[in-house]
Amino acid sequence: MKLTKWPVFELGELVATKSGGTPSRGNPGYWNGTVPWFSGKDLKSLYLHDSIEHVSEEAIGKGTRVCEPNTILVLVRGMTLMKEVPVGILRCRGAFNQDVKALVPNDASMDPRFIAYFLRAENARVRSLVTTAGHGTGRLPLEALEEYPVPKPPLSEQRKIADILSTWDDALEKLDALIKVQERRKKALMQQLLTGRRRLKGFSKPWKHKSLDAVFERVDRTIVGEPEHVLSSR
Repeated sequence: MKLTKWPVFELGELVATKSGGTPSRGNPGYWNGTVPWFSGKDLKSLYLHDSIEHVSEEAIGKGTRVCEPNTILVLVRGMTLMKEVPVGILRCRGAFNQDVKALVPNDASMDPRFIAYFLRAENARVRSLVTTAGHGTGRLPLEALEEYPVPKPPLSEQRKIADILSTWDDALEKLDALIKVQERRKKALMQQLLTGRRRLKGFSKPWKHKSLDAVFERVDRTIVGEPEHVLSSR
C-alpha cells in the first residue's frame, strides 16, 4: 500500500498558544459563577462540556482568560503528565488555569479535532518530552510542544478523519454509560440477594446466621519470617 505524504509543520506554525491562570481565591466575587474553569482534573475526556469549578464573568481578564468552543486544551504541568498528556476540546466557552495551555488554530485550514486526535494518538511520544519540575510534578515545556511535528492533510480529509473517530468516541461513550448503569444494577442486586431481602424462586427456608469464628478457624503460619494470618473453613 502506497503511503500518502502529507506536509508536516511544527505545531506552533498551525496554532496560537494561550496561557491561563487562577483568579484570586480571596475575592469571592470571582468564583462560583457561570463560566466553566478548567484545570487538569477536568481533562478526563476528549470533549469538554463542563468543569468542576466555575468563575464569574468578573474574573475574566483578572487572573484568567476565556476561550471559545473548539479550542484545544493541553495539560502542561501536573503529576498526571508522568502517566499521560491529557488533551481535550472545549465544547463550551470556558476559562482555564495556569497548568493548561489553549491551542487555537491560526486559520480555517486546520480542524481542531484533527489536531487533538493527532496529539492523543501521539501521546507516548509527546509524553517523552515531559520533564520533572519537582516533587514528582511533570512539566511539558512550551517550546517542545510548539516544535512537535504535525501533519496537515487537506481540510476535507481532516474533517472526514475527525468525523469517523468522533463516531467511535460517541459509541464508546454510550457503551461506557451503559456499563455504569449495569454496574449499579448489579450492586443493588448483590445487596438484595446477599442480605436475604430478595429470595430466589424455589428457596424459602430462613437463613442461619453465624459468627465468622463459628465458620472459620484462624491459622497462623510464617513465610520468610513474617507471620501471615489465614482464615480456613472448618
